[in-house]
Amino acid sequence: ASETATNADEDGNGDAEPYPADADIPLASSDGGVVGFGAPIVQNGTDFGAGNEEFVLNVLDAEADGPAVAFDNGHGQFYDSGSFSQFLAYAEENGYETTATVDLADELSDVDAAIITSPSEAFTDEELDTLSSFVDGGGALLLFDQSDFGNFDATGNLNEIADAIGLGFRFNDDQVVDSDNNGGRFFIPAPG
Repeated sequence: ASETATNADEDGNGDAEPYPADADIPLASSDGGVVGFGAPIVQNGTDFGAGNEEFVLNVLDAEADGPAVAFDNGHGQFYDSGSFSQFLAYAEENGYETTATVDLADELSDVDAAIITSPSEAFTDEELDTLSSFVDGGGALLLFDQSDFGNFDATGNLNEIADAIGLGFRFNDDQVVDSDNNGGRFFIPAPG
């Protein structure tokens, strides 16, 4: 995020880690074929003129070894594949083959990349093992959280995935805000 951004425990339940005033606040992070996004930046209604769709497409291009992408709809996501239909259509226009599934573990052997958005239902140990094997075998994984507003995030479930895979980053149960550098509203921070 920009230098003018801060983060807040928007739901007020004390579960966000504050960043020091002089620290960079990451909006996305990458580790070994897994990319984590702090928000669902390409959900329907997003202003594609800002370039978010191109950024996520570039991430797929960089991380996926092929065109097959599975989108997880099996863990109670608020932002399911229907909420990402504009981006998924854009990805298909650019050579990707996307499939929505309620049984991601069964699909992983047939795809090059997987997308998981804010799972409100935890993954089982078996599913976590399958995700870990998928990433270890070269599969790309895109993880999207959502902001802490109203405690609608699924940060804990995403961090269980991060733990199972052994990622060098974790998701923060916060909301990044920026009154000076934003996409029209303080809670839509612009990259710095």
